[in-house]
Amino acid sequence: MNDVNRASEMRLNAGDIARMIDLSCVRTASSRADIETMVQAARRYGFGHVSVLQCFIPYTKQLLQAAPGVFLVGNVSFPTGSDTTSLKIAQAKELVASGCDEIDMVMNIGSLRSGDLAEVEEDVRAVIATVNPIPVKVIIEIMVFTAEETAQACTICLRAWLNPWSVIASRSKPPVVSAASTHCLQCMLPVRSASA
Repeated sequence: MNDVNRASEMRLNAGDIARMIDLSCVRTASSRADIETMVQAARRYGFGHVSVLQCFIPYTKQLLQAAPGVFLVGNVSFPTGSDTTSLKIAQAKELVASGCDEIDMVMNIGSLRSGDLAEVEEDVRAVIATVNPIPVKVIIEIMVFTAEETAQACTICLRAWLNPWSVIASRSKPPVVSAASTHCLQCMLPVRSASA
């Protein structure tokens, strides 16, 4: 069965969709008040995940005690992905020890754009292996990648045993449905179809 047929058979209600959404409060100026507002929204609307800067992990974990079903996401090498693999591993270990339920890691943008694909894949695999069985999403900055680079990033995720439909995100710009985002999805479709 191909992806189009599977998607047409999928039946989701508003709650199902809300549980797939991550709320994030990761701006440099984010405060405890911002995090409280985000957690209240996650509880009220049933969003599945909240993501905060590392310094707010313990506070957010405390707030989430009153929000069963909302999971805490920790960010590795945010926002550029340019940290060394050893530093990413240390960050991932610290986030898991702090009680994060999931890890978002930023793919190394500069290395991918420089064609260092093996290095990028090793980096992704190292973080996944470090936190296994905790889920990992890889943030791919598709707004700065060419179509070829987007396909390469998706292929790396597939080889690292990730599903690109659950790992593609961009924090470069606010989420907007546009010709650019449609183009990015079109770049990912051939990679996904080839892996099915």
